[in-house]
Amino acid sequence: MILKVTCPKEKKQMKLFKISLFSVFFIFSILIFLSSLKYRNWKEEIFEKEKLVCLQNIDINQEEIDKKVEKFVLSDSQTEFIVFNADEIIHILQKSIRREGNILLKDLCVFPSKGEWMILIKYETKRVPVPWLVLNIVKDNRETPEIYVKDLTIGNTKFPFNLSKGVVKDINKGISEAITLLNENQFLGREIKNIELTEERIVIR
Repeated sequence: MILKVTCPKEKKQMKLFKISLFSVFFIFSILIFLSSLKYRNWKEEIFEKEKLVCLQNIDINQEEIDKKVEKFVLSDSQTEFIVFNADEIIHILQKSIRREGNILLKDLCVFPSKGEWMILIKYETKRVPVPWLVLNIVKDNRETPEIYVKDLTIGNTKFPFNLSKGVVKDINKGISEAITLLNENQFLGREIKNIELTEERIVIR
């Protein structure tokens, strides 16, 4: 028969390990609680805003959008422009970002303001609840077609360890390349000179 004897030093190390493990778990739990509280408060605040427009509350006729785009493309005027309101932008985005499979688009909202539009995207899965993703689209005062995503957040909380930087960079690269492609190849029959974000509409000239 072999008896295992634990020395006082080993007992002390084990006790310190358990205390450290408990401390890490406790701190992690507190951080999760505070993040959840912050997210809930943000959600309550953002959905009380009068200018917030969401997918579930819009009623858009696709034919009207098609006619608007056709008029813009076929116009002989050198100063022609096309205007999309928040409802129409949500409808266009919804057709572009919907995903099939286990991840589905549950809701989509837009909060317009001059020079910056907030886009809120809510996905859903069968097993895991997904929080609101937020993109802030920015346009400066210069007369250019350049718009870009300023940041990507979960509610009003930034991704840890700057995980969103690569995603934002890829999105901005895609936007820039798409606009350049449209202008260089004249896909719309005209060159886009300026994109303006107003408090209610997006104006493309």
